[in-house]
Amino acid sequence: MPELAVYLLLGLASGTLGGMLGIGGGVVIVPALIIIFELTSKHPISEVTVIAVATSMACIIFTSLSAAITQM
Repeated sequence: MPELAVYLLLGLASGTLGGMLGIGGGVVIVPALIIIFELTSKHPISEVTVIAVATSMACIIFTSLSAAITQM
């Protein structure tokens, strides 16, 4: 349960900074996920960066799809 709270706060912070400053969420999400994945030791240390980037890219797909549908 504490991990879920961390991920929700990360999403909230990313969305807030993205909305206020116009920066991409990946600027916040990728470094934070790298730190979280390294601290939890659930993934091999050699794959942490790849997993963090892939997770961020998966989020981008749904965000882009939502924006494209809104523009139709």
